[in-house]
Amino acid sequence: MKLKLFALSMAFGVSMMGQVTLTTNMPSSLAAGSNTDVEVKINKGSIANFAKYQMDVPVGVNVTEVDSKSGNFTFENNRAKIVWVSVPSDAEFTLKFKVSVTSSAPAEGAVIQKFYFLENGAKKEIEAEPMNVAFGGSANPKNLSGSTTQPAKTEPAKTQPVTTTPAKTEPVKTEPVKAEPVNTSVASNVTPAATSSAVPGLVYRVQLASSPTDPGKSKYASLGNMVEISKEDGNYKVLYGKYNTKEEGLKGFEEASAKGFKGFLVKYQNGVRVK
Repeated sequence: MKLKLFALSMAFGVSMMGQVTLTTNMPSSLAAGSNTDVEVKINKGSIANFAKYQMDVPVGVNVTEVDSKSGNFTFENNRAKIVWVSVPSDAEFTLKFKVSVTSSAPAEGAVIQKFYFLENGAKKEIEAEPMNVAFGGSANPKNLSGSTTQPAKTEPAKTQPVTTTPAKTEPVKTEPVKAEPVNTSVASNVTPAATSSAVPGLVYRVQLASSPTDPGKSKYASLGNMVEISKEDGNYKVLYGKYNTKEEGLKGFEEASAKGFKGFLVKYQNGVRVK
């Protein structure tokens, strides 16, 4: 049976001179057993560098990647997430997903979307009003067109007890950071995102700076004792953390980014830097 899609447009809160908006064609009703293509259009204006999009769905609803615009996609604990070390340069771009509904989905549930980005070294969050969607056609969803938005905040509002593990990829090898709270109920049919295994002698580090003179550690005091200054090829490299897998390294990168430090992921094999 074909699903009649009702376009649901939601404008995310405005930040950076009103540049950030989000529009999605999420249907207002999804039948059990259905697989539906969903598009999310993000107008981010001149925002650059680190950014993250996430969508929380009810238990029994699965989200798979179709086009993440070179971001790192994960779906765990009922949360779909895309992380970019460098967000696409286009002022507007479209993400594509496939949303499938199982028999364990509720009659009606909320779909929540957020967009995070860095502004002047501070992490900002845009959150849209939850969308109520009927699953299996047994309930009439609320009309969501014209839903209101919340303004960007310096600190993300944690309005629900959720815990998520960020993950990300980018041209300059980097990856997500510390786990945030996420939905404690997990769908039995959700397959965790694959993670890379450790390679003997290989470690990932976040390079924060390179200088011909020793910059000292005082500038990086907020990162604790995980900062090391190493002299390589005549320059002093400021390195943060030591991680056995790329996923762990990306978490370190996100930790440093959240504290206002820019950098990128590098690799060392038995103490020697490799490409």
